Amino acid sequence: RLSEDESAQLIEHVVGAPIPESLAAAIYAHAHGNAFFTEELARGAHAYEEGAVRIPDSIRLAVRARVRRLSAEAARVLGVASVFTRPLPFAVLPALAELPESTVLDALDEALAARLLSIARTGTESYEFAHDLVRQSLYEELNPSRRARLHRRAAQALEQLGDGSDPET
Repeated sequence: RLSEDESAQLIEHVVGAPIPESLAAAIYAHAHGNAFFTEELARGAHAYEEGAVRIPDSIRLAVRARVRRLSAEAARVLGVASVFTRPLPFAVLPALAELPESTVLDALDEALAARLLSIARTGTESYEFAHDLVRQSLYEELNPSRRARLHRRAAQALEQLGDGSDPET
């Protein structure tokens, strides 16, 4: 991972001119030091200055290409998991993905091996996206109707688990 200073240097190199600290900080906040994400976000630096932050097509295409290398089931699990902005408990995934538990376990193994998901630090049997830009890219591929239904089903599944916290889905 790049440090904040290294990230600012890379952004300035890509942009070809000095940049405001606020712009460097905004890109660093989204890229979290990932060199590829930093470079691609820097290419659209003008969007940050205008306040219209959007994931560049290059990042979305890279995520899509990585997901296409996985099984259809793993891609499905990642797609439904993208509605979670915090660590997601395993227990909700089979119902949300409408897949058997054993299939979801295999899908998680694939996503972990591809480094698209990681084991959440918050507890056992919880997962989170390795990078939020990956989650956002997958989320943006869902149409609004599917998003709404997945959010509702995720909230219902969390409620059934007895998770009284705000699901942030």
